[in-house]
Amino acid sequence: MTVVRSIPVACLASCVAMLVVAHAQQPQAPTFRSGTQVVEVDVRVFDKDGHFVTNLKPGDFIIKEDGVPQQITALTLVGSEPRTQPENPRT
Repeated sequence: MTVVRSIPVACLASCVAMLVVAHAQQPQAPTFRSGTQVVEVDVRVFDKDGHFVTNLKPGDFIIKEDGVPQQITALTLVGSEPRTQPENPRT
């Protein structure tokens, strides 16, 4: 009687072992986690005479987040039109 009971247990153990081996042999897809945060800040700088300043470098600015200076990764000059008074369409 003991032999008859051990056969199902042995079969069950063999099935579990085969499942474990089959699962271990499946190739796992590579995982790559990354994150970045870029914040765009638009700035217009004029000198005391109202002329648009065009020769600024990243070192001319300090950007802080919660009081901590942040790295400036890019600086792009967008336009250099002179500052004009807004037109009043009602006159």
